[in-house]
Amino acid sequence: MDFLLKTVTPKKVALFIALLAALGLERRYGHYLRAWYLARRYPSVGVTPAAGKDISTQVQNEESRRVVLRYQQVCALLSAASKRGAKVEGLKAEADAALSLNTPAYRREALRILSRVQFSIPQKR
Repeated sequence: MDFLLKTVTPKKVALFIALLAALGLERRYGHYLRAWYLARRYPSVGVTPAAGKDISTQVQNEESRRVVLRYQQVCALLSAASKRGAKVEGLKAEADAALSLNTPAYRREALRILSRVQFSIPQKR
């Protein structure tokens, strides 16, 4: 009992209660503190700088060139198959439709269609 009276002092009880209160407040409002810290540590970029727009334009142009190049390759294969006597008019129309999808939102779909057309071209035996 003597040990308990020596270790549990009013100062230590007050510190323990303050600790419990701090833990309760952190549990309830801690996400605000973490959000503030992250916003302060990693601020948002805001507007795109001029160099970023140039890089974005370069990337878009490169992706567009990739679709056009794939279209030209498919057209070359279609013309070769047409010279062999294969009927490829439908595939040519599908490749033309894929080229019309050469916009940033639909480029992946255009490449998928061109790949499907390329694998659908009749091959010589």
